[in-house]
Amino acid sequence: MSAGADIDTYDRLLQGVQESWSKIAQTVGGYATAGDGTGMAILDVGSGLGEPACHLKKVFPKAELTSTDLEAAMVEKAKERAARLELQLSFAVRSAEDLSQFADASFDVVTANFVIMFAPNKQQVLDEAMRVLKPSGCFVATVWKAFYLKELVEDALHAALGEAHPAPTSTHALTFKAPGSLEGIIEKAGFHLASAEHCTLKMQWDNDEETARENFCFIGRSDLQDIPEVDRSECEARFLRCVADEVVKRRLTKANGTYEFTGRYQIVVITRSPVVPLKRCRFGSASMVGHEQ
Repeated sequence: MSAGADIDTYDRLLQGVQESWSKIAQTVGGYATAGDGTGMAILDVGSGLGEPACHLKKVFPKAELTSTDLEAAMVEKAKERAARLELQLSFAVRSAEDLSQFADASFDVVTANFVIMFAPNKQQVLDEAMRVLKPSGCFVATVWKAFYLKELVEDALHAALGEAHPAPTSTHALTFKAPGSLEGIIEKAGFHLASAEHCTLKMQWDNDEETARENFCFIGRSDLQDIPEVDRSECEARFLRCVADEVVKRRLTKANGTYEFTGRYQIVVITRSPVVPLKRCRFGSASMVGHEQ
C-alpha cells in the first residue's frame, strides 16, 4: 500500500470516531465564555488529517484554532481538509511532546484526541500542554479503554503468524486500558483531574469487502511490514482469512453485511489546580472531580 493510499485509508477510518469529536466539542463548550468561541484560543495536538480541529472550528467559529501534527504529510492533508470545508485555521508541524514553537500561557484550551497513548514521553505531553495553557485553561484529552477492532486484528495476526503476539508496548493504543492508569500519570505529573467520563462509540463500515480488507491490513500494517517481502503476500492472505474467522466468531457483521465495531474511551479534563470556577464547569453528564472553593 502506497503512502497516499495509507492516508486515504486512515481518513476513512477516522470517520468512525466522529462521536469523539462531538464529545470533545461539548466538553470544550463548558470552558467557553461565549458560545461561538469569541476570545478563545484552542490548540489541537496530534490532529492527523485535521480532526477534531476542523470540527472544533465549526462549533466555535470565532475561536482561534491551531492544528498540529508530528508528520508534515498529515498537516498538508489537514490544510486541504480545512480549505475544502472553508475553515480558517493555523497549522504547524509539531510533536505533542515539543510545543516550543508556542509561548507560555498562549491558549485557553488544548485538545488531544487519542494521542497521549502513542507518545513515548507521556509526562512531557502533559507538561507541554500545561505550559502553553493560560492559568485558567484546560487540557481535554481522550484515550482508548477498549478498542475491539484493534484487539481483533491482533488476535488474527497471532493466529496467522503462528507465534505469540508481542506484549503491548508503552506506545500501544491500549496503554491506558487498566483502570486508573491515566489518572496515575496525571497525579504523578502534579496536575489536577477536573473531570473524567467513560464513553462508548460504534465504528461502522459499509458492505464492501475490498475496502474492509484495506482497512484491516492498514491496522495490522506495523506487523505485516516486518515480514520479509518474499513471504508478505502469503502472510497477508493468511491474516485476512484469520480476520474473517474472527469477524464471524465475534458476530461483527449485521444482517445487511455492514461491519460494526464497538470501542470504549475515556475523556478527561486536566487543569493546573483543583480550583475551577463553577461557570467553567458545564460538562454535561461528565462526573466532576474538582469544585470551586
